[in-house]
Amino acid sequence: MRFMRTKDHSGAGSTSPSAIKPGRPADSISKASIALRYFPGYRVDTAQRKLRRTIQEWAALREALMTPGYRKQVHYFTLQQVETLESFLGCGPLEERDAQQGRTQP
Repeated sequence: MRFMRTKDHSGAGSTSPSAIKPGRPADSISKASIALRYFPGYRVDTAQRKLRRTIQEWAALREALMTPGYRKQVHYFTLQQVETLESFLGCGPLEERDAQQGRTQP
């Protein structure tokens, strides 16, 4: 016999302010689309992993992203965070640009 978990239909806490979570800001861009912009040709999860690793390894970039409230658990970047990324990483693919300049990523 299988047991199924059922919802609590008592209504307790369903209208409390703590139960309401803010949504994604209207002027934000998904991390997946930003990752694919910098790492085109990769699968989405791989591109996101490479972008996350770049942020983790580059201390100045990580600190600059922390100022406007960067959290790795959030699935979007605010416009201010996108501008910060562009100021550090440029606007195009990273690997192609680094290969042309003969250097490795930070």
